[in-house]
Amino acid sequence: MTTCIPRGIRVALGASYYRIYPITKFLNEFAYTTSMYLTVTLIMERYFVLANSCQCFHKYGTARIKCVIGIVFILTFIYDVPIMLQFKWETIDGKIEVVKTELFEDGMYIHIKAWVSFTFRFLIPTLCLVIFSFLTILQVHSFDSFIFQRIQSLVALKHNL
Repeated sequence: MTTCIPRGIRVALGASYYRIYPITKFLNEFAYTTSMYLTVTLIMERYFVLANSCQCFHKYGTARIKCVIGIVFILTFIYDVPIMLQFKWETIDGKIEVVKTELFEDGMYIHIKAWVSFTFRFLIPTLCLVIFSFLTILQVHSFDSFIFQRIQSLVALKHNL
């Protein structure tokens, strides 16, 4: 939604980029990347709680998850900094226009950006979601078999009495 409206306005008006486009582009990319990694963080947290391998919640409480969220925000901000360098404001014929920088026009930058984006915005999050979802399902199935065995032993104990 946030990418459709700016592009649609630009195409409909036949105009160049609007004045706040660099800011909205950065905020759009930042929100997208942050939400992706917070989702990955959530599924990892679920697995660690189910696997009982993360006992630090009792020790650190909510401070630990606040720290993790802060780290996600900082790393996402650093990842999205080059987006701020893709556009600049110039005065053309006495009118302030947003134009692409030389960095954005560089073919090597576009090539590198495509691979980095593929890796950090698709491959890593997708693999993490698949792996930790699978591990979470395995953990839940082990709980189910454990509970089933306990119920059977209680039923057998009741019949022996």
